[in-house]
Amino acid sequence: MLNRIEKIYTLFFLSIISLLLATLFPLLFFNVLTLILFLGFAILTTYSTMEYVISKEPDDLWKIGFIGLFGLIGLIPFFSMGFFGFFGFFAYFGFKN
Repeated sequence: MLNRIEKIYTLFFLSIISLLLATLFPLLFFNVLTLILFLGFAILTTYSTMEYVISKEPDDLWKIGFIGLFGLIGLIPFFSMGFFGFFGFFAYFGFKN
């Protein structure tokens, strides 16, 4: 797995952990940290996707398709359907190969 794909996974899981800490300990620090980590995740994913469309690199971008499974959380009652739509984007990469 390329370093950039590992960074995408790392930022995603760190933002999830930070979000859990922000709900357990309602401090401004955890909210800001979650926002920064999630924005870094979104920017790096968008950059990698645009680079893949242009130059077909990184060729293992399909490995972030696993993140699309988190979209199924949106099907649970009282969760937003936005969950389903947002993470459905990642499912595209999982089904592509």
